[in-house]
Amino acid sequence: MTGRESLWSLGMLGLLLLALWIFRRLRRRTQGYSARQTFKARLPQWIQGVEKAVWVAMLLLIGGVVLRSFWTAHGVVMPGHPVKGASAVFSVMGAGLIALPLAMLGANAVSWFLPPVRAANLRAMDGLNVSFGALNGGLILFGCVSIPVGVIELVVATFEPWAR
Repeated sequence: MTGRESLWSLGMLGLLLLALWIFRRLRRRTQGYSARQTFKARLPQWIQGVEKAVWVAMLLLIGGVVLRSFWTAHGVVMPGHPVKGASAVFSVMGAGLIALPLAMLGANAVSWFLPPVRAANLRAMDGLNVSFGALNGGLILFGCVSIPVGVIELVVATFEPWAR
């Protein structure tokens, strides 16, 4: 990796860390944070396993679509220039930042629409000031921070300003 690529990589890593810090700070200040922690602790292991399996499958699917779109855009903007070095790192990080909140929201939607999973979630929520809507609000907040940072990383990886 050249010096310019290294500077760009450190800048993007700094942007990612700043976005994660902002999300963490905002999320911990919400009213439902402790209720969410209690709710997650009450969920049976099999529900957590089902939700995690759905989440991973959706993450791979959405991430793959985003990466494929990036490769297409990169081929149009920089024909004959392979995706390597900082571009490869940025594309994977950007796709992950876009796919992560979308996959989490999708897994929650699947949990809501599968009756046994939904019933177990509702039992775990019983007596807590938490709901599917409130839990998804936190994920939407995360997406509002994560997705723009992911898009910025993909745009930078597409145009490779250090190569100009």
